[in-house]
Amino acid sequence: MSKLDIPESWAEVDFGSLFDFQTGYAFKSSEYKRDGIFVLRVTNIDSDTGAISTQSAKYISQSDFEKKYQKFQLSVNDVLIVMVGASTGKIGLISDDVLPAVLNQNMWNINTKSQKLSKGFLFHYLNHIRTDVLGGAGGSARGFIKQSDFKVRKYPLAPEKEQKRIVQKIETCFEKVKSTEQSLTEVESLLEKYRESLLAKAFRGELVAQDTTDEPASVLLEKIRGEREKNQKGKKKSQEFAPISDDEKPFQIPDSWEWVRLGMVAEKIQYGFTASASSKGNVQFLRITDIQNDTVDWTQVPYCRVPENKICELLLSDGDILIARTGGTIGKNFLIRNCSAKSVFASYLIRIQPNSKVLHSQFLSSFLKSPFYWSFVTDNQRGAAQPNINGTVLSNMPLPMPPLDEQKRISSELEKIISFCDDFTKKISLKRNILSLSKSAILKKAFSGQLLEQVESEGTGYDLLKKIGKG
Repeated sequence: MSKLDIPESWAEVDFGSLFDFQTGYAFKSSEYKRDGIFVLRVTNIDSDTGAISTQSAKYISQSDFEKKYQKFQLSVNDVLIVMVGASTGKIGLISDDVLPAVLNQNMWNINTKSQKLSKGFLFHYLNHIRTDVLGGAGGSARGFIKQSDFKVRKYPLAPEKEQKRIVQKIETCFEKVKSTEQSLTEVESLLEKYRESLLAKAFRGELVAQDTTDEPASVLLEKIRGEREKNQKGKKKSQEFAPISDDEKPFQIPDSWEWVRLGMVAEKIQYGFTASASSKGNVQFLRITDIQNDTVDWTQVPYCRVPENKICELLLSDGDILIARTGGTIGKNFLIRNCSAKSVFASYLIRIQPNSKVLHSQFLSSFLKSPFYWSFVTDNQRGAAQPNINGTVLSNMPLPMPPLDEQKRISSELEKIISFCDDFTKKISLKRNILSLSKSAILKKAFSGQLLEQVESEGTGYDLLKKIGKG
């Protein structure tokens, strides 16, 4: 076996002796037109498959192409590699449906010097060594690959017919992987639809049976209304909420339930603390970025310093619900459970503390995952550049409220079924990782000569070198 760990019948050759490297052209934005000849840029190459997309395409005119840029014209099965920038090492393959096209800057078009060299073999080999290519990229903030260095890299030259057989086998294997990935995507989609259906049933009163012995929600509301009036004698009057109109009620609920506004059944709806995260402080400082996959790694949550007289009103406790009020995560929410940390929450979060006498925190948390909640957030967010939702808007959100015991039964049932769905989703993710590794394993076998048997009658890589005049 050689240094490349290839069969003895294969030859080991410098890239530069078999391939030419043509650099793309730096087209000016003033040259771009609405249609014409497609200008292939780095962003048009799919990182995973190497396929070319014409989404957000740029074009040059036919006349400019004919006058100045024909030498940058691309052909079907041309193999491209990004040689500078953040995407250094990305590999592309030209298909017939994107032509006619020309190559933009920061890429090489790697042309074979002989028709006897398989471009498919080259494309798959470049993907096989892609990690090595990236690892060898120079530069600091922007990586780059020097052409002189790349040309002296070794290339495994298999016999001509064997190259074609290997490409066919790789693509057959990859097609099976792709089919499995598509099946996983379909399962994920079905799971998501099942979750939505489950949540919709839960908040229509269709998930668990109603119990006539449960104290109706209307009675609970009257009790807390009376308590609130009693406790507020001589104090500032609490916020008044408008009745919920029929137009605001998206579906029917059981007779024992009530439509309420969130602020009516929350003890507190409160903004977080404004501070900078630090490695030191008197309390931990929970931010929306610390909440990943509906969990928090408290060992990674930073600290901040809060005045002692403000800590008590900001401390998080079990049953609190946090909602992101701005940015790309607007509406994202998290239920605090098993909180042993002494922590406050950041100003881009809103805390909701349910009134435990009428509203079960787990029930509310589940509702904040439902399609109705997300529609409410979408319809009520404000701002274009930086969308946001505020505490006043949230406090006026309609909420279908069952009797308290039924809330707990619904929450328990939802938790069991959603936990099963989450476990299934994790298995799908694991399967995806295995499929990704299998593609790497297929390429490793292919370019070590282990994917297919060598056929003596097909000759050797050295024979091929002689045929193309490079021996």
